[in-house]
Formats: sequence, structure tokens, C-alpha cells
Amino acid sequence: MAKPVAQIFISYAHLDNVRPQGYEMGWVDRLYNALEIELPTHGIEVHWWRDKRDLLPENYFDETILNAVSNSDAFLAVVSPAYPQRPFCIKELNHFLNDSRAGTVDQQRHRVLKIVKRPIADPQISRILPEQISGSGEFLFYTIDRQTRKVVLFVRPTGEIARPEFWDAIDELAAAVARTVNQIKPRPKVSQLDTTVYVAEPSEDQDQNYRTIRSELMSNGFRVLPSRRIPDDYQEALAFIDEQLSQCILSIHLLGEKSGYIPFAATGEITKPITRLQLDQAEARCQVNRSFRRFIWARQSLTPTQADQQTLVSGFESGNSLLPVDEFVTEPLELFKNAVLDHLHRHELLSTHKQSNRRSPILLIGRPADQSILQELSTSLSQVGREIIPMSLDAIGPEEEARIARYATQVDTAVVFLTATHEAWAQVVLGKLYTISMARDDARPGVRAVLARNSVANAFNSHYCNLRLSGEPKSWESTVRELRTHIDRATRP
Repeated sequence: MAKPVAQIFISYAHLDNVRPQGYEMGWVDRLYNALEIELPTHGIEVHWWRDKRDLLPENYFDETILNAVSNSDAFLAVVSPAYPQRPFCIKELNHFLNDSRAGTVDQQRHRVLKIVKRPIADPQISRILPEQISGSGEFLFYTIDRQTRKVVLFVRPTGEIARPEFWDAIDELAAAVARTVNQIKPRPKVSQLDTTVYVAEPSEDQDQNYRTIRSELMSNGFRVLPSRRIPDDYQEALAFIDEQLSQCILSIHLLGEKSGYIPFAATGEITKPITRLQLDQAEARCQVNRSFRRFIWARQSLTPTQADQQTLVSGFESGNSLLPVDEFVTEPLELFKNAVLDHLHRHELLSTHKQSNRRSPILLIGRPADQSILQELSTSLSQVGREIIPMSLDAIGPEEEARIARYATQVDTAVVFLTATHEAWAQVVLGKLYTISMARDDARPGVRAVLARNSVANAFNSHYCNLRLSGEPKSWESTVRELRTHIDRATRP
């Protein structure tokens, strides 16, 4: 199938493409060249319309430009403090928005992509931009340390790339341009899902990973929120985060060395750093929507530099802060991305096929020495209508691994029984179950639980399980009830 050919109009102020003496490129030149490289990898061919503002008078404007604006599939506005103050820039933008031949203003504004070269500090200047694009997606080519308020540009005024995040921003922008074009000139989608994912704004030290995650999700056809920066005001931030989360099926949180900036509270109330604030609001979302999940990543041997971030990370590492439906991963970022994509593809599979009303069995794994206790638990689960596949394992060799793999593909839930003296054995079994689930399109078994006596369960920690259960032999009623609740929640599409 031939690639769609799109006309894209780049609107910018002359001052944003000034070439310093001795340099061949200005800021817009660098952007243009990078997009020419990146857009073909997203499956579209582009006819660019870019009037050479640096070669024309500032007040030059004719019907040729207006026609080019009208005939463009996407409008790229390079927003800076200079852009709103140039009448021809606002004229181009308003003409695109109000072109009734292409659609309504609301339809047109979704085809406006704001490339923010640097923030506009003066609200009076910012208000010159048309109100209709206030909610349009922004693609930032700078970052701000909200604790120091320092602005760090991705491209120097000389046109040289200053930060590697530039290419992540270009990839994210190219994916958005491709989606805009494909809505007008459809082609087969990478994903058949109308799926939205919340990628939480991290501290500055995770900014590059944040952009990488967003870019990869978007290139796979998923919609990514937040659509713009979180407000600085605490109450506005709360409302904005909740509204964005309400549109998503999961949230992604990247934990770094710092806790991030703290939104300002005009009322003097105690506020939370942005990292914890988004985690807490996502946890609240889990309570409202039982199918919602949090995916949390921290690199191995992470040493936070702030006390509150150390407390936050330690809570997840110990398991005390984890919800039954959470996925907490300390493996390399690439494996974490794969886990997220696997879950999204599983969601697609479950959403596009009717699910059988039949409950899948529960795989119950224990050591031979614990058979009497496992039998009691099996009886309790059978009494509430759950089928059990018992498995007795001692050493974990190739034959035992094959047995685990064979049975794990038949169930949504696997429960590993743990005693105080066999924690290493339980870690190996849970690791095998995790590897099996991540290698499958349907991510089975989705629930990987460890069950132990109360004192043992409280001390046990594993990144490979997403549910910890505690109880005492001959008194499994409450444990079985808790297990059933978590299975129903975690296996719901």
C-alpha cells in the first residue's frame, strides 16, 4: 500500500530561525531537517510548505501563503515569545482554524501541533494566541527543573543540538504528525485499540526515559496523556491529573533519584511532590475502576538523593506500598516497556474476543513437605467453586520448568506457597512464572501470588509477584475470600 502524502505547513517567526554568523542552520532549519529524517520512519511521505521568512520582509503576506495554509493537512506552529507578537503568524494560524472548507474550528484545532521552542513567561503575550488551541497538544523542546526554575533548551540558538532529548521530542512529534495525517488519509493502524495511557510526569533525572516511553507508546498507536504540562497550582493539578487519569486504562510511573517539584498551594495546605501526587491519584483511580493498573519502574540499585523519595521507593521495594494489581519492575527499562506493551496487547485480545464465562483453574505450587497444608487450602478453594491444579516441586530443574510452563498457560492465577526456610525457592518459581507471562500475548498467568503464614508474608519481598497473601492453616476462610476478590479485580479486561 502506498504511503499517504501529506502537506504540512510550518509557521514560525523570523527571529526563531536567525542564523548566527558562521553557522549554516537556524533553530527552524534544525527542526525541519530532523523531521525530514524521522517522518518517513512513521510511514508517511510529506510535501512541506515553509515560506522562507528569513529571506522575506516581516510584513510580506499574499494569497499564495493563504492557499498553502488552506491546503495543508497539518499546521506546525513553532511557539516562542516572538511568535504571538508577529501578526503574520497569528494570521496564518487563524486562517487555518477558520477555513470552513476543511472543517469546523474544533476539527481544525486537532490538526494544529504546537512546537514550543521556549516557554512564554508573559501571560499578556501568551493570551494573544487563539483561545481555540489552548487545549492542543504541545511538544516541548526544552525542559524545566521546577525546583530551580531553570529552562534548559534542547537546541542552541546556533542550531546545534544541545540535549539528546531533542531526538525523543522529534520522534514524539513525528508520531503525532503521522496520526493526524492518517485520520485524513487512513492506512492500516499499528494497534486496533482506542487505548489511552497515562505517563506520569517524573522528576528531571527521568526526563529522557519519560520521553522515550511516550514516544514508543505513540508510535505503537496508543494515545498518551497528559496532553499538556500539569498546572503549577496544587488544586488545579489535582483536578487535571484526575481528569486525565479518568480517560486511561493504566498509568506509568518512572521513579528517579528526586521526588520532583511541589505544586504551589495558595491556601497554605500541605502539598505533595509531583511523583507521589500522581501515584496517589492513580491509586485512587484503582479504587474507582477495578481494571485500572499502575506500572512502576525504578532501576536496580537506585539511591534516591531526597529523603521523601527514599521512603517512596523503599515502600515499593518492600511491597508495602504495592496494590494487588500493580506491576513494579526494576529490570532494565526495555523490559519494563515490553511489560507495558504486553499488557496493552492482552487488553486488546480480551477486548476483541468474547471471554468464556468459565472460570480458569488456579495453579497452586508448593513443596512436598507442605502437602498437608496445600490440601487444606485446595479444599477451601474447591468449596467456593474454584478448580485447582496442584503442583509439588522440590528442586527447579529443566523438567520442573517445563511442567510450570505447561500448566501456567492454562490459568489466570498461580499461587506459590512459601515457608520461612524456602524463600529462595519461592523467588525462583515466581521468576519463572513472571517470565512465562511476559513471553505470552495474553500475559498468563496475570495474577502471580505468594501465600505464607502471617509473619513470613510480611517479611517476604519479590518483584516477580503482584499479590501477597497471608493466613494460618485450618483458618483459610478470610484468605480465600481475599484471593477471590483480587482474582476478580486483576483478571477483569
